Amino acid sequence: DDDGISTFANYPAARKLAGSRDGQYLLVGPWPHATNTRCVIPGVDFGPEETIDFEGYVLDWLDMALDVDPSRFGARGRARVFLMGANEWRDFADWPPPGVSEGSLFLASGGRANSLLGDGSLDPQPPKAGAESDAFVYDPDDPTPYLYDAGTLQVGGPFDARPVERRDDVLCYTTPPLREPLTLCGRVFAELFVASSAADTEFCAKLCDVHGNGVARQLCDGNVRLALRNSLAKKEPVAPGEVARVRIDLWATGIVIPAGHRLRLEVASAAVPKFAAHTNTLADPGSAAEAVVAHNRVFHDARRPSRVVLPILAEKA
Repeated sequence: DDDGISTFANYPAARKLAGSRDGQYLLVGPWPHATNTRCVIPGVDFGPEETIDFEGYVLDWLDMALDVDPSRFGARGRARVFLMGANEWRDFADWPPPGVSEGSLFLASGGRANSLLGDGSLDPQPPKAGAESDAFVYDPDDPTPYLYDAGTLQVGGPFDARPVERRDDVLCYTTPPLREPLTLCGRVFAELFVASSAADTEFCAKLCDVHGNGVARQLCDGNVRLALRNSLAKKEPVAPGEVARVRIDLWATGIVIPAGHRLRLEVASAAVPKFAAHTNTLADPGSAAEAVVAHNRVFHDARRPSRVVLPILAEKA
């Protein structure tokens, strides 16, 4: 959901602040903005376990929290999370789940990662000296779109991203088909080394699950405005052409990706209408009177190893 970050940020913060009143639990389902309702995107089916007795879950928790009948809630884990792909609920002792390790896939290309037809790839090995960078043109008058359901105004969801990935202002980096299933459960980040010809710009990243038939299901995404890369309270402009490191929070996902599927990272400079189109100036978005075209670049060499950081959950044999 497009409000999901509040759940993933509030739970660990609440536990940290609770002290002796540490009684927080986390419930994450595969739902749209309307909690505990079925996904209605064509081609997506999370199975009969998608919806639950939500009110019963809450009442059982209240019986425990108010010491009415703690046995009703039982010895459940702190985090109950639906894993897409497997289409089943998992109970974890905490969030992020214990046993999750940080995995990295590094961006690589021959200098032409533009669109899903380009040569961008994701590699578990860090880049070597002499690797290429990738460039694209971001025009605020023709911003990169973001898929959404116009009927429900649902922003985000497992839409097929290929219509967006066909644009040259979208860099695409894709793994080979997975040899084994891969379980992701937790926060996802893109760490990129970037530069722009403009006084300011934006960088957006999106992780997709690419099926054998080519369908690229959106999993999670996020954005960073370059001058606000370190703090939303203070602008720190980057000189045109200067390389800066940005860490884009893609929020979180929980999914079992089967063997034969691929992972894809998109990089662009807009996601309209999810985010307002950046004007490539230092003017505040609400008062910007003009826009300029930006020539943006992503580096992936030995000194500037751009990567996507994944929460890999080791599954028991």
